[in-house]
Amino acid sequence: MCTRGGIFMFELVNWYSAAFGLLFMGIAEVIATVYVYGHKNFFLNIEEMEINLPKFMKYYFLATWKVLTPLSLIFVLVMSVVQFTPAYSPGYTQERYVFPPAIQCLGWAMSLVPIVLTLIGAPLEYYKRKGEGEKTNLRSLFSPSEKWGPSIVTNAAKKPTGEDNQTYEKDVTDEKKQNVDTDM
Repeated sequence: MCTRGGIFMFELVNWYSAAFGLLFMGIAEVIATVYVYGHKNFFLNIEEMEINLPKFMKYYFLATWKVLTPLSLIFVLVMSVVQFTPAYSPGYTQERYVFPPAIQCLGWAMSLVPIVLTLIGAPLEYYKRKGEGEKTNLRSLFSPSEKWGPSIVTNAAKKPTGEDNQTYEKDVTDEKKQNVDTDM
């Protein structure tokens, strides 16, 4: 914003940064969390954190996660598509400055990066699991790993600097597995 082009760059980022890519990822996140992982599992995770929700709050969260949030995000996405106009910036004159097509493409690329990274990451995770000999069916890909969940602290001795020197049960079992693998 210090130079003459600063406001134009700001407007381009402002126009495309919270557009289609983030709306699409928000919808995907809500669907993956509530419908694929499951709201029951999510409520169990909340209880594992020792957060006690009253019954009416559970119904409130259930209604917002399953109905209100997906519908409102889909509505905003559809309205963004319907009311889309090319990005423009206020000019130094009375007319507004419409960005050229190449800059519009740059804005679209910025908007679609989250979707592209997700679409690249999903097959990479599939092939990683396949290479390690793990299950690769859809259910196992959407299930949490065995390391998911709370860990039990086995050693909570303090270092002289005040930092915690904590060893967690799952870390100890991983170290034992690595030692067995390296011994062979």
